[in-house]
Amino acid sequence: MGTKQLKWFTFGWLIKRFSKDHREFYLNLPTEFAVFDLEGNYKFANSKYIPDDGIRENVIGKDDTVYFQLAGISEESIEKRKEMFARVLKEKKVIRFTEKLIFPDLNKTLYYKRSFHPVFKSRNQNIISEVHMFGDNMTAVIHSQQELKYLAYHDKVTGLRNREAFYQELDQVIYESERRT
Repeated sequence: MGTKQLKWFTFGWLIKRFSKDHREFYLNLPTEFAVFDLEGNYKFANSKYIPDDGIRENVIGKDDTVYFQLAGISEESIEKRKEMFARVLKEKKVIRFTEKLIFPDLNKTLYYKRSFHPVFKSRNQNIISEVHMFGDNMTAVIHSQQELKYLAYHDKVTGLRNREAFYQELDQVIYESERRT
C-alpha cells in the first residue's frame, strides 16, 4: 500500500492497526494532539494534551463538555472551541485560533494556539471523516507580551503611568474630540 493511498484512511483505523511503538509515538508527540469524530467526540487524545491517564481514557467517545468538567475548565471556555469546530466542518479547511482556558478552582488562566484540521474520506476533498486538533501552550508568551505592554506605559520603579502613556491618552482625547466636531 503506497503512501498516497494510506493518507485516505482515518486515524482511528490506523491507530488500531499500528504496533505498540507506533501508538506510543502518537501518545507521546511533543505537541498536543487529539482526534474527534464529526459530532465532536474524542476518538484519541495524546498525553501532552490530556496528561491524566484516567481523564484521557474517560473522554474517549465523549465531547469537550465532559473533558472540561473532568479537567476543571470553566464552561465559558468551551464556546469558542465549539464555534471553531463548527467552522472546520462548514468551511472544510484548517481553522487556527487562540484559546483561553480558565481554571476557576486553581485561579489560573492558560492560553493555547490551536488548529483544527479536517481529514477527508475521499480524494475529492468533499466529505470529512474526522477532525484532528493540534495545540501548543502559549501562556508564557502571552504573559510576556502583557508584561512588555505594561512596562511600555509604566515606570519600572514606581509602577506609575509614564510619559508615553500620557501621550497615548492625550492622542486618544484629541482624536475623539475631533470626531465629535
